[in-house]
Amino acid sequence: MQGATWATVSPANGVALPGVPATLTISADPTGLDPQATPYAGKLVVTASGVPTTNKTQNVSISLLVNATTPTITSLWPSAAKVGSSLLTTTVRGTGFFKGTTVKVSGSVTPLKTTFISASTLLVDLPATLMAAATTLNIVATNPAPGGDSAASPFVVSSTPVIQAVVSSASYASGAVGLGELVSLFGEGIGPAAPASFTISNGYVTQTLGNTSVTIDGKAAAMVYVSSDMVTVQVPYDASIGTQRNVVVNNNGTQGLGKVDIVAAAPALFTMDGSGIGQAAALTFNMQTSVLSLNGPTSPLHVGDIAVLYLTGEGDYYTSVSPRNGYIIPANLTPLPQLNPLPVVTIGGAPATVQYAGPLPGGMLGVMQINAVVPVGTTVGAAVPVTVAVGGTVSQPGVTLTLK
Repeated sequence: MQGATWATVSPANGVALPGVPATLTISADPTGLDPQATPYAGKLVVTASGVPTTNKTQNVSISLLVNATTPTITSLWPSAAKVGSSLLTTTVRGTGFFKGTTVKVSGSVTPLKTTFISASTLLVDLPATLMAAATTLNIVATNPAPGGDSAASPFVVSSTPVIQAVVSSASYASGAVGLGELVSLFGEGIGPAAPASFTISNGYVTQTLGNTSVTIDGKAAAMVYVSSDMVTVQVPYDASIGTQRNVVVNNNGTQGLGKVDIVAAAPALFTMDGSGIGQAAALTFNMQTSVLSLNGPTSPLHVGDIAVLYLTGEGDYYTSVSPRNGYIIPANLTPLPQLNPLPVVTIGGAPATVQYAGPLPGGMLGVMQINAVVPVGTTVGAAVPVTVAVGGTVSQPGVTLTLK
């Protein structure tokens, strides 16, 4: 095969008898080939042995036309901006993207500046001229024929503060959030100029902080942290599971609006640097010395030790308490409730035995501690992957532990 790395022939070698037909099967793999108007070309070269030179080689031209499919947009991040914003780069996620994919505002023939990242991700520049007045921009991804246009995805330009993103406070990943999960809202002017952290009243985290409050699906959320461009709250346990639930921030009388999908559970592990990736915010309980220390190079885990992990998004499991939004676990509570069934923990790809999965005494319900025994057969190293699954939903990738 010449000039056609996308094609293979079977059999590659064989015996052909005079006068007896022989079949060669050519298989094409378009993986990695961008759609284009002209076919990809190559040549099948058949070489025989023991025959005259003039009849020794036969060349067969082959070609493969790769057409673009219709793209889809699954999300925009951010999906909103305030009137008067400067040039904004938004991340477009979806399917069917390639280097020739462009993005435009529906009704316009002029594409926006589009940067191809992968088959599922594009970066698109929204110029300030599009955000001069309150409007809804219907964003469309376009592939050359026969692909065509995707369905439109709305980008809101608002005259009031907007919630540009709702993400897990542990993983900082966008997407669906779980009941009781700590989430962070991002936007311009959605909170007070002076940052403030949560306060507790009568055993509950308050639902107003710095003259700022939040409702999710119409339910008041416990307020964990507020600042001018970031507000952290707890998804109310009594919110309804479903898509596109309303998120409303009330900042001293000025409202900011957003949307979020809510599911039963969306586990996310906390990490040391708060980025949602890298070294987990975990403790090492050494079974030989009974010493509890921060997991890392100077305090690695060993097989048989207990890894103490922390996450949010485990869902609504302590239903004997009402109300649960912002509930502080009493420091002397016994026995402590546990998630049932227990989460599935893997360390270095090997399943770990979970000894405990429940709240922290004196901490807020919605932040879970997991004690998992490091299993035999796990890998060792400075960055051993760890995951937690609740109800079949797995925590974010890229979180690690230090094992020796």
